Amino acid sequence: MVGGDKIDVVWQSADVVKTALEKDGVLRVEFDTPYHKKCFKQNMGIPSPYSEISLETSHKSDIQIWCDLTFWAVQLIHILDRGL
Repeated sequence: MVGGDKIDVVWQSADVVKTALEKDGVLRVEFDTPYHKKCFKQNMGIPSPYSEISLETSHKSDIQIWCDLTFWAVQLIHILDRGL
């Protein structure tokens, strides 16, 4: 949904994501505190314009969070590469 003057931000974000995926193809996130992790997990489950619907049924482990993040990251890159 972002375009025009803001499209450079999207491309920069995609470049950061591609770099993060280079090691083994998994997008990981590190949390500063348990509170940040709790808030992040709660927000992932709430559909809104600023968060996507989670694919994993639970986010009890970091791996489940990383799976969701990796899916959405790869989808973003795919959309941008196709020029949609």
